Amino acid sequence: MEKRMKLLKNIILSWKNGMLFLFLMVLLADIFLNLSLKDQPINITEKTKLEIHSITPIISDFYKDENKINISQQITDSQESEETITLEDIEITSKQEVMGEKIDSEPGAKVIKVIDGDTIEVEGGIVVRYIGIDTPETVHPQKEIQCFGTEASSVNRELVLDKTVRLEKDISETDKYGRLLRYVWLDEVMVNEYLVREGYAKNSTYPPDVKYQQLFITAERQAREEKNGLWGSCSYPISPTVTASSSDDPKNNCQIKGNISTDSHIKIYHLPDCSGYSKTQIDENKGEKWFCSEEEAVDAGWRKAENCP
Repeated sequence: MEKRMKLLKNIILSWKNGMLFLFLMVLLADIFLNLSLKDQPINITEKTKLEIHSITPIISDFYKDENKINISQQITDSQESEETITLEDIEITSKQEVMGEKIDSEPGAKVIKVIDGDTIEVEGGIVVRYIGIDTPETVHPQKEIQCFGTEASSVNRELVLDKTVRLEKDISETDKYGRLLRYVWLDEVMVNEYLVREGYAKNSTYPPDVKYQQLFITAERQAREEKNGLWGSCSYPISPTVTASSSDDPKNNCQIKGNISTDSHIKIYHLPDCSGYSKTQIDENKGEKWFCSEEEAVDAGWRKAENCP
């Protein structure tokens, strides 16, 4: 090896510029020749680095000016380039994850049981209540099976049972019964909205979980207009539509109060039998309104107060 280094040094000293390339070619040929004579497998990359580092002092002694070739630095630069590519790959993956998410969505969960039209159970024994909708009761211990409740449960079962769904959280984690509150996605279909649009559920959005409130309002309006599901099969008690007279006092004609929450600006309507009805004051200068029917209130973007029966 010592004789070889001496020979290589002489070559470099004799051929400063034009023969450097030839020198490197000879070096590489020598390395590959040595490798071909070995019985045990050798990491070519590591051996090459060792050979190059071993002649670095020879080249450095000769090339003292700005044009010298620091082979060690070339190796380091190459390694840094590989690291940069890896980081770029990670960044791209991260962006794809952000771009592809379904808005704060959670990992998929397999549905193992359908409790009713708006409640399911997923693996792990976790009960999930659909946000923003309400289907007719079928399993409430204090209520009879309501009109179209069986149909709603059946459709929900056909949609999600034994399938993997994606759960999307709004603001609240659980309801007062400890059930997860989630929007439920089956591929690109939000099951909550589908049930409302097809007339198996009503819009029932309560703050602070109001992310898709307008979507549900629109879906319910479409279902009513097309008489889908319960809207064409059931008679739900709603406040009767009253023909307004020439009276300037709306309270003499239409009894539903359309209030706007001061803090959250949520539009809430109150029926005469709601517990907070008498305390609710309507200020039309703030955009609050009187309605003659629940349908009219819902069409205008209001939803029923929680304290209503």
